Amino acid sequence: MIELVSAQTYHSRRGSLANAFRYGVDYVLTDMTHAAPPLLSRNRFNLFSLHDHHHGGPRGQGQG
Repeated sequence: MIELVSAQTYHSRRGSLANAFRYGVDYVLTDMTHAAPPLLSRNRFNLFSLHDHHHGGPRGQGQG
């Protein structure tokens, strides 16, 4: 199952140079421990792929 979560993030700067902006972000949530959708793979090549070493730790050394 894949769930799409749409949200907004907001940044502001206070002080003499004030600035603020807001923009939309989308998160895709899925449980890939059992099975992935056909075009999405974990730790291997596909049209869309997620690699553990990109997530959850120091850059390039993530644990997933």
